[in-house]
Amino acid sequence: MPYELEVTVDMLKSKGFELVEISSPNFDSKFEKIVIESLENKRVDEYFIKDDKLVKFLGVNSNIDTGYIEELIIKGENIDVSYLYENRQLGQRGRLICACEHTYEKDLEDLVANCGIDSFASLKEYSQAGRVCGRCKNDVVKVIEASQSLTCPTIKRKTPEDIQREKEIEVAKKRVEKFKRLHPKNKLDENNLEAALKMIDVAKDEVNSWVSMVTASMQLHPSFESVVEDGVKNLNKIPIIWLELADCSGNSEAFIKSANPAIEDLIFDYISLDYHELLMSSSGDFSESILEDIIENSKGKYILIVEGAIPLGLDGKFLRIGPKGQTGLELLKNCAKDAALVLAVGSCAYDGGVVAAKPNPTGAVGVAQALNRDDIINLPGCPTNPINIVGTLLSYMMFEELPALDKQNRPLWAYSQRVHDNCERRGHYELGEFVEQWGDEGAKNGWCLFQMGCKGPYANVNCPLAKFNEGTSWPVQAGHGCMACTEINFIDKFANERVYIKEDED
Repeated sequence: MPYELEVTVDMLKSKGFELVEISSPNFDSKFEKIVIESLENKRVDEYFIKDDKLVKFLGVNSNIDTGYIEELIIKGENIDVSYLYENRQLGQRGRLICACEHTYEKDLEDLVANCGIDSFASLKEYSQAGRVCGRCKNDVVKVIEASQSLTCPTIKRKTPEDIQREKEIEVAKKRVEKFKRLHPKNKLDENNLEAALKMIDVAKDEVNSWVSMVTASMQLHPSFESVVEDGVKNLNKIPIIWLELADCSGNSEAFIKSANPAIEDLIFDYISLDYHELLMSSSGDFSESILEDIIENSKGKYILIVEGAIPLGLDGKFLRIGPKGQTGLELLKNCAKDAALVLAVGSCAYDGGVVAAKPNPTGAVGVAQALNRDDIINLPGCPTNPINIVGTLLSYMMFEELPALDKQNRPLWAYSQRVHDNCERRGHYELGEFVEQWGDEGAKNGWCLFQMGCKGPYANVNCPLAKFNEGTSWPVQAGHGCMACTEINFIDKFANERVYIKEDED
């Protein structure tokens, strides 16, 4: 990677004196300075401001969280002077001990009390405080020694995994709170939620069940459920454009048939589908105005969901959309250029799917190939399970980052498990009990469908776990083999009722 200047953090510690300097590479002499000084505590905080943004901080015996200051400079956000002033005194977390790990005195005391930390060595599993630059090691040791009276032999000790999970939950909570602050309008609070539930006569436990299902599907610990529920309630703060290109509307159909809670009555209160040709009530010029408004006024904030393939043949003229007769490719490029995130939903958006089946006369391709980009998030399926769509949106919202992806840019939590491994007919496969023809005794007894062309051993997706139709069934359970519709070129390669003979990789 090319070398780039970054924010620098320098620190000097000596007896009774601590100096920290955090500086942006864009710092220059054109600044205003805010100074907060306490002679009694021998503390000075200097904030260097340029265009309402913090470009440098200099602190002597400061109590300010250096991690927060560093993040403020990196993100280039406008500063809140009142926050800086309010936090000049020691907060509930006490004195900042380790600036490298942003660890405060109270953080260490909690670790000692909850995890049975009795030495600097035993702290290593839980925190790197005192180990990054080493300057604060003596301070860390003193806090550990002074906090031993807080330990209780009968208390259940937290594991390093518990501590890490708590940190992740805290990050997610802060992210959701940020959305609440940024989007005070159209806020769906508990009162609105309860009113919506009463209106459609849906019990609260059904919503809780749905939240639990999404949390489990995302492979998150059950302790994340409250954050997931809060996150879902704030998804309507994110503008979403849903494009339908060359497709059969199967993914939209699956999405609107989500239940518990019903998509048309409740989820649309959560997910801000500002533009969707199939579902929105507006049409013609008015619908185009909505699209143009989102693109113009929500640059870098809206999410683009694309359903369907993109024909490239005849310069894209096989697909014309809207009153201006834009090609699907032109519309896609226009909507994608300023999107914060682009999701390719369904197999057609993944690699062309059914539309790109041989001989592919329209030259149809998937979203990533059409845009020539490698950052498109793929959620293939014919159709894609709505849980995988909502779960990916939640992950982006809660953690301000995407979940781990495989080499095809598919979220691992939804596409890492092999269908064959989670299939309810797997036991019959191991016993050599196969359906030989439709309607035979094996079919009536729910035997393995491998001999009837099931491609479960070659497909990676969570269908056996998430299922469809209110979580009641999926193709194999209904009696038809898996077509591996989440895999590349599935129509030509897997969509038949023949046993698949693995091709030569060359």
